[in-house]
Amino acid sequence: MVLGVGCVASDIDEPRVGAVQQDIGGCDVFMCGTNSPVIAQFGFWDLNLSSTLGAAGLANNVGMQVLGFVQNNTLYLPRVLRGKLTASNGVTTLAGNALVGGYFYLKNGSRTFELKVSAVGTVDSWAQPASGTPHVTLETYQLDWAEFFGSPPERFQNMCPNPPSKDNPDALTMIGSTAFQTLLFEGDRIDAKGRRDTTVDRSWFNLGCAGSALAKMALTGHTQGAWDAGTFNTTLAERTTMLKMLTADYCGDGTVFTVGGQPLNWEDDHGTMKLISAPANLVREARWNETGAVCLDKPRVDVHPTTNSIAEFGSPSNIYQKAMSQCALSGKVIPPCDGGTFDLAGYHLLSATPL
Repeated sequence: MVLGVGCVASDIDEPRVGAVQQDIGGCDVFMCGTNSPVIAQFGFWDLNLSSTLGAAGLANNVGMQVLGFVQNNTLYLPRVLRGKLTASNGVTTLAGNALVGGYFYLKNGSRTFELKVSAVGTVDSWAQPASGTPHVTLETYQLDWAEFFGSPPERFQNMCPNPPSKDNPDALTMIGSTAFQTLLFEGDRIDAKGRRDTTVDRSWFNLGCAGSALAKMALTGHTQGAWDAGTFNTTLAERTTMLKMLTADYCGDGTVFTVGGQPLNWEDDHGTMKLISAPANLVREARWNETGAVCLDKPRVDVHPTTNSIAEFGSPSNIYQKAMSQCALSGKVIPPCDGGTFDLAGYHLLSATPL
């Protein structure tokens, strides 16, 4: 987890990922965490919204479609813009707490679901503007689902049922009342397997449950929603860089070299996130760009071996060589980082592991 770098004066951890698990709907545990969005047996991370009231959105990776947003038997057109959900019927626009009790009306084949907004909250952004602008907070949503079998629907269940515990670095600021809530952000089309942010299409929005890499993307300001809100301006390459770092994709080919619970510090070249541990208490890991690690000193799991990491990678000393061997398959050679300082050396991100 990323517990040390990133948000100004906030603890951050790296990819909240428990032990290696099966993929859920194409969004593996290292991308969406053990707390991936799930409705029935359908695991996913994004949804498409139509621009026409009453028309269905496109099907996502598991065939889920949004038919609209309903409140008090009135159909609304939902929108996610600047990282916030609204719903409008041309006369009335619902936002914030006014959304509570309303629901996304979803369809998957012959099955229909209700994804209800049960609560709206806020969390502090890990990233904060380097100067001049107000403290940034993000809106969060508790989303509970039920399948329609007639009237009334079945019992509601939370869409993000496995939040990290309060002592887990993945929890970060999303604990307590927001532990079961979700961050939404529009536009970014994520290649979960390749750990890449590929393009922008605002008819799609992403759902980041607490502890997932997608939630961390929002908390670090590396989203189109943050760009649209004018809070943080990152390029697609920089967003991909963040995904690579969060998931320890050193080689840039989508291969992960971490497990959940790994403490991590990082900083960025925009000045929005800083190392929060003193250099004397850190082990430099890597500098990063959109291709993965551009230099590598010591993998985070080598510094903090756990039962999960040993089960996955073997003894701590094996991970560096395993990473080098994996990178060689694609012709990538990662040198050690120059010098002994914790400067960015012209790259977007630097990561370091607290001792």
